[in-house]
Amino acid sequence: MDFSSDTIKKEIQQHTQANEPDDFEPPPSKNLFSGINTVFKVFFGILAVCALIWMIFWLNKHLTQPPDDKLEPVVSEAEFRELRENLPEAELQTPLEMAKMAGQYDVAVRLLFLSYLQGLIHKGLLHWRPETTNGEYLQQLNGSPHEHTFKTLMTIFETVWYGRKIPMQQEYPRIESTFESAIEQLSS
Repeated sequence: MDFSSDTIKKEIQQHTQANEPDDFEPPPSKNLFSGINTVFKVFFGILAVCALIWMIFWLNKHLTQPPDDKLEPVVSEAEFRELRENLPEAELQTPLEMAKMAGQYDVAVRLLFLSYLQGLIHKGLLHWRPETTNGEYLQQLNGSPHEHTFKTLMTIFETVWYGRKIPMQQEYPRIESTFESAIEQLSS
């Protein structure tokens, strides 16, 4: 037998190669920081998704929200009270134009609704009293050809004024057109 160092090395190499599989990889090192890379990836992924969702909600809120309510209204509550108390004789066109120019489309819708009421009063279709509610006006129009139109305009007005769904600049012309065509029908 040959016990030379070269022979022993060859035999050890042959024995080791015969017992190891060809695709053998050493196991990954197990230390304290081995899973932290994955944790950071997951954490920052969740953080990025949350930031994206927040940004979408923020943009939606600020791009679809009407102008700041802190603006001085072009028609005060006292002026609205006076217009309503003297509705048959009230001049509504000037405050309506001022509201549109100021971008106060909720005020403009309220004035359009008062204009429609004024037209119904002038036509003799409504018995006007300052304390009468919109629901009572609707009852007065029960069975009238104007009942459906009044109900539609009342819903728009109440949604805008009481529901605080203030129309944006691009929405207002459609609303104004609806009111104007109803007012025009009363004139014919």
